[in-house]
Amino acid sequence: MEAKRSQLMDRLTAKDEARRADADARRAEAERAADPRENVDAFLRAFEDRRVAVLAAVDAATAAHPDAGADATRETLDALLKDALEMEKSVAEASYFLPPYDARACAAATETTKGVVQSTQATLLPKKKFSFSSRKKKEKAKEVEGGEREKEVGEVERDVERAKANARGDSAAAASAAAKLAALTAAADDGPGLRDLTGETCVVTASELREANGTGAGDYVLVNLTDVTVFILGAVRALRCHNLKNVRVYGGPVEGSVHAQGLDGCHLEIATRQMRIHDARNGTAFYLRTKSRPIIEHSTGVGFAPFTFSYDGSEDALARAGMEPDPGTWREVDDFGWIKQQQSPNWRIIPEEERVAPPPAP
Repeated sequence: MEAKRSQLMDRLTAKDEARRADADARRAEAERAADPRENVDAFLRAFEDRRVAVLAAVDAATAAHPDAGADATRETLDALLKDALEMEKSVAEASYFLPPYDARACAAATETTKGVVQSTQATLLPKKKFSFSSRKKKEKAKEVEGGEREKEVGEVERDVERAKANARGDSAAAASAAAKLAALTAAADDGPGLRDLTGETCVVTASELREANGTGAGDYVLVNLTDVTVFILGAVRALRCHNLKNVRVYGGPVEGSVHAQGLDGCHLEIATRQMRIHDARNGTAFYLRTKSRPIIEHSTGVGFAPFTFSYDGSEDALARAGMEPDPGTWREVDDFGWIKQQQSPNWRIIPEEERVAPPPAP
């Protein structure tokens, strides 16, 4: 009797397992037949492939431009801009099934892609510049041009570096991207600043900034510094930090953007409208007040905290730059290398007990 009961239970168990296997197979088949646009993973993979293809094509068009000529380059870049706009449309159409974080990340990546196409158009196919007659207008034009170059360099640099990283074996594309990045870096590193220093403390006053730029707030660069502490006691239009190791920077308001690239074990305390970070690592800390969300890319082990540095006249300078009060966006970091719903593992909010108070201004 017991043997019959055991055999019956075995048959029932086998039937139940077969029924479950059949249900799983039907479910898998239904998923394969479903609208692929509603598969989040499939959409993100296709989106990333398309984004990388557009950036690689921009790089190829840049490399071919000297031989292809302006007309062919214009046609290619116009087509790529159309592709970027199609990406934007696809993200909008997918927003009803994408998780909010993924939708926002894809939208940001689309804006970046459009930006690199448009910036490349501006670089390779510049419009004729209007010639001002008066000296005052020439100085104003130079200031506007400098601001536009700072914006262009920042946007193209970010996306060329991304295209370079995604070249995936295409040595020609990688070499072209590297050449473009080197040219942009050299152009951005021109102008007033501190370069090639080790083990020093440098204090840059507002009067020195005015003398260096000639007309109020201008651009400033920090390049190839090691074990250096820098105090910038005045406003600048744009700040570029490139190749810094164990460097401490405490600064007044930056009216435009801060571009930080190649920072190793550094500490930056800055108030700025835009913060763009590339290749920061080894506990680099950013104590920020920003008007927009900080952007990181190709960075690991970085931390963020609120800006607390002050010096004589800093409150007035912040107010004039439109950075009072603190909007709190320093904590809303966008990692362009992490298009997932989960929190990026590449950055963190520095806990209050770990935050370091800034030194008094000299």
